[in-house]
Amino acid sequence: GWAHGLGCICGLVGLVVMFIGRGVELDEISLQAGHGFAALCALSWALYSAMSAREKQLGTNVLGAIFLISGCLNLIYWYGALRAPPAPAHSLLVVILSAIPLYGAYMLWDYAMKYGDCQLVGMSSFLTPVLAALCLVAIGAASPTPYLIGSLALVMLGIGFAKYGHMLAKT
Repeated sequence: GWAHGLGCICGLVGLVVMFIGRGVELDEISLQAGHGFAALCALSWALYSAMSAREKQLGTNVLGAIFLISGCLNLIYWYGALRAPPAPAHSLLVVILSAIPLYGAYMLWDYAMKYGDCQLVGMSSFLTPVLAALCLVAIGAASPTPYLIGSLALVMLGIGFAKYGHMLAKT
């Protein structure tokens, strides 16, 4: 409902605040092919999540097919557009080491969407960049600037709206 939309907007505004804090000017932003691929990935992930949550009998074979298609598209883009790294042995190692966590993430997400609390899963996915930013600050790789704190506060506000916004409508 409206609370999820407002939560999404808060998260996106938080992202803009973070970019502004890093000195990125809006007229400096240019879209590239990778941005389109990222948008398609986000859309397909959202559609898959909704389908998985509604159709609990949907088998793991569908998940395997989605994983295979995702991997093939990534491989085509990697070798076609990026011209792949020069050392094939390193390329194979990267593929192997990334495929296992990627498949694990698909399996865990699929299980959580079918048998878990979908709102909690969505909220935890919003928390991921917040926790990553806090880890970067903790190890000294990032500074706790007002922009970063504001950005994280907006993301947390978005989580709050998405999780508890329905309570505001009842008051």
